[in-house]
Amino acid sequence: MTKNIRALRLGFIGTGAICSLITREIESGNVGNVEILGLYDTNSLSAENLSKSLQSDPFLYTSIDDLANNSQIDLVVECASPIAVEKCAEKVLEANKNILIMSSGALLDEIYLSKLKKIANKNNKRIYIPSGAVGAIDTLNSLNGLLQEVSIITTKSPKSLSDAPGFKQWEETSITEKTLIFSGNAKQAVKLFPANVNIAATISLSGLGPENTKVLVYADPKSKINIHVILIKSKAGNYKFTFENLPSSENPKTSWLAILSALQTIRKINGNYLEIGS
Repeated sequence: MTKNIRALRLGFIGTGAICSLITREIESGNVGNVEILGLYDTNSLSAENLSKSLQSDPFLYTSIDDLANNSQIDLVVECASPIAVEKCAEKVLEANKNILIMSSGALLDEIYLSKLKKIANKNNKRIYIPSGAVGAIDTLNSLNGLLQEVSIITTKSPKSLSDAPGFKQWEETSITEKTLIFSGNAKQAVKLFPANVNIAATISLSGLGPENTKVLVYADPKSKINIHVILIKSKAGNYKFTFENLPSSENPKTSWLAILSALQTIRKINGNYLEIGS
């Protein structure tokens, strides 16, 4: 007799383009036995519109607390912003829920991250951070203690960088060739390009930390893809990874791979029969 396995039940914070793509893929059946139970967004109209487009008819929450305290939800998925993480992560973990964080830039505050880790440890819960728009995470984790230098070189179209605080001085400038927009560390980069370089946060959390991870951001008007080059120097060897990502069809600031990475993380949480990678 086959035993029925209960579905992994999800609640979402943030109902924009990223959440829309993830939830639709879940409803297609390509992520396994997963159910969408609830949605929360400070923009109630956005949440209503997404809910109407979904077959699962998820409940619309008016507060993070109510969503977090729903005993039926197993995993809360944040698809909003670093500010949303700061408002919701503690509440979710305190309510004995696991959380998947897309806006990993919020975790570069060491004191805040330490606080979340303590709550998660106390309640035996997990904080999941998808690899995002790049790979190389396995390599960085394997080189723990051996890393000497980690750099990230990101190239995007001016359109993809628009509205970022770090691009403000370039908004009225006609960029006609590949131009260096930013040079600094990951901590600075995430503050200036919060919707563009979450990969810098994820890479730095896996490697040398936000202040010791170098970041260069280029704007290229000829680029139709988001390019990320990861350079790693270590005592075990030197490594170079290049990722040429197509932007999300609904949100050019986000690479399609970042959304696919979140979906794969949900699959793993739900229990793959074969798991490859460290």
